[in-house]
Amino acid sequence: MDHTLNLLELIRLILRWKKPILILCALATITAVIVSDPHIIKPKFKSTSVFFAASPNMTSSQTLFVDNNAEYFGSSDDIDRLLSIANSAPLKSYIVQKYKLFDVYKIDSANTEYPNYKVMKELEENYTAFRNDKGAVEITVFDTDKERAAIMCNEIVAKVDEMNNNIILENKRRILAIYNTKINEKQEQIKVLNDSIVSVKMMLQGAPSGPASLRNSGSENSSRTPELLDQQLKLLEDQKKAGLKELNNTIGLAEQYRSTINTNIPTVFILEKAYAAEKKSKPIRWIIVLGSLLAALSGSIIMAWCIEKFRAIKQKLNNEQ
Repeated sequence: MDHTLNLLELIRLILRWKKPILILCALATITAVIVSDPHIIKPKFKSTSVFFAASPNMTSSQTLFVDNNAEYFGSSDDIDRLLSIANSAPLKSYIVQKYKLFDVYKIDSANTEYPNYKVMKELEENYTAFRNDKGAVEITVFDTDKERAAIMCNEIVAKVDEMNNNIILENKRRILAIYNTKINEKQEQIKVLNDSIVSVKMMLQGAPSGPASLRNSGSENSSRTPELLDQQLKLLEDQKKAGLKELNNTIGLAEQYRSTINTNIPTVFILEKAYAAEKKSKPIRWIIVLGSLLAALSGSIIMAWCIEKFRAIKQKLNNEQ
């Protein structure tokens, strides 16, 4: 019953104040129509690109040179790495500089306080990168120029791929450097073994001299019997054979890593390329007009109620006097 009475009071209030309410609503609607005009608020167009993370193992030596079942799509960690790159300051700075966003967003870098902060904030309001419910990465760009929105979106995807690829290649270069160090060390070991083998053979032949390392210990070596020298020679040759085998294996692995570094394989699978939108995405004009109308209606009703309450209280105070 109270609800019905309150609703009736609201209707009576609106009827008593219908002219001011209608005037305010009309003014708000006209203002919203004018303000939301494309010549005042420039429409923005939306372009989106969707891609999956590729597995870094696709360019590993095991995948390229060993027959096994390779995984083509990356893990959750690979997606997180792509998102970190997509939201990183270096990538955003690259986009700001390449597409001259200071001019696009009308930010005077010479006379504006904190120009870099403002241009980055403006870019972040028109750019999103997130993982959707399908496990793919979505890059979305809004811009007043539909062609530029699509070009920027595709450029961001390409830059994310490039930066991610550089990270993977840098890790491979470090591994290759380790292999090269092992190769150099193994070559030095084999060189020492060769010198030792030559020295032992010369001792067996009764040669008067050998490498300096063995001449210094000549008294010790001269006391060895041919049988001991044969055993030592066999041991050295076995060590050399094992060292050469290990050296060849390491060189093969290093060559495989070197070939993967020189192989340009994308780190993303692009599912949907960004294209120029046919229609604007925002602002939605009818929502602005409707929102302004509802705000004016509710505001005018509240104002009318406050005025009537104020008049009632004032009249009551006058009657008491």
